[in-house]
Amino acid sequence: MLILGGVVLGIALVAGLFGFIKFTDGQNFDPPSDSFWDGKASSTPDSLSGFSVTGSVQYMVWSEDDANLPNVSIINADGEDIFKECGDNCNVNTGFRQLGYFGIPTNDTQTYTITVTGDGNVYVLTPLEGLGNSLLGMISIGVGTCFSLCGLVILIIGLGMKSEDAPATQMVQPGMVAPQTQVQPGMVAQQPIPQSAQQEIPESQQWTDENGNMWRRLGDGSTQWWNGTEWENR
Repeated sequence: MLILGGVVLGIALVAGLFGFIKFTDGQNFDPPSDSFWDGKASSTPDSLSGFSVTGSVQYMVWSEDDANLPNVSIINADGEDIFKECGDNCNVNTGFRQLGYFGIPTNDTQTYTITVTGDGNVYVLTPLEGLGNSLLGMISIGVGTCFSLCGLVILIIGLGMKSEDAPATQMVQPGMVAPQTQVQPGMVAQQPIPQSAQQEIPESQQWTDENGNMWRRLGDGSTQWWNGTEWENR
């Protein structure tokens, strides 16, 4: 159980770390690293295909926010330019400026041609790229939290089972003799002899016979045995 709890906590740690990384990446706006396609005038014309998102959601085209804003055209198989400039409504974010946008028809698999003129770099961003990473990060963090709780419960149960399996120990106070719990066949269990009874009469010899009876021979030569309560004369 303890090993299983440790494994579950390890999975929780990995899931939580992955979720944190994805969530942070989704919150950071970085077109050069998040772009579906990037290039400049010298690398075009180039083809665009294999779009992961189609339909009414728009692909955004960005460039560095400086004096070198390039011109972009994206031509479909019919020779139509589907790129639309955003004009005065262009967004600006952390050193980057939006140039425009375009959409891909639902389930469209044709190849488009992108051409860049002028100076500067162009970055084509997949729609909702940041939101997708943030959502994936939140889900991973949630899964990691669930695994953490499960791992803690398993560890607690495992520790409880381990404590139940531990052998019981018998506490003996200093100066006391622990009572015997086993008696051999044919032997008579003897009660502890009080110290006061041992010191009543000076002893010269004390022994235990094969049946477990305790005897003593006094200084006057008489013999006594311990009956469990007191010494009796033989």
